[in-house]
Amino acid sequence: MVPESVYGYSYDQAEPKETTPYLNSYEEIMRQRYARPQKNPNGIFILLFLLIIGAGIVWLYRDPRWKRYWIRLLPGYVNLKVVIAKDKITGRKLLKISIRNKTTEGITFLPPIVVFRKWGKERRFRLKGSFQGDMFPLTLTPETSHRLVIDLEQFYEKLPDLKNATRVGAAIETTGGKVFKKFAWPLWLSFFLN
Repeated sequence: MVPESVYGYSYDQAEPKETTPYLNSYEEIMRQRYARPQKNPNGIFILLFLLIIGAGIVWLYRDPRWKRYWIRLLPGYVNLKVVIAKDKITGRKLLKISIRNKTTEGITFLPPIVVFRKWGKERRFRLKGSFQGDMFPLTLTPETSHRLVIDLEQFYEKLPDLKNATRVGAAIETTGGKVFKKFAWPLWLSFFLN
């Protein structure tokens, strides 16, 4: 018995034929998509392979026989680090300069130069004084370092316009004529970076 509608039409309750195309819902599409396995079964082997390669490189670098080869292949360098800090007790600004010789030979350095830069103009001050005369020229052998701490407030007291400098840094020259120069991050930014 077929029910009749209000308008006299009958409803066909037959199932739609298999050949009739119909649209899938979004949920069905997502279920079909995520039903397939997404993992790569070879991923663990690739990770193990990379770990073994990395361990081999570290072992070769630390082995004394290979270390001489690496030093010849990758020559050393001079590391100059310049940091502005504030003294916790006195509250004065300090410029910390550290020089590290990472080359295979000794290098002799002349006294450092403090550089104040403001919009492209630079003012340079070579450090001189009673303690500098005894210390420089300074020779650093391979894998040694030296550190200086300079009070910047003494520059600001004698020349107040230096307080407006946007960058403060240091330069150091070797007896061979090479110059290494680096600027420090501002004090408010170096608090986050160091």
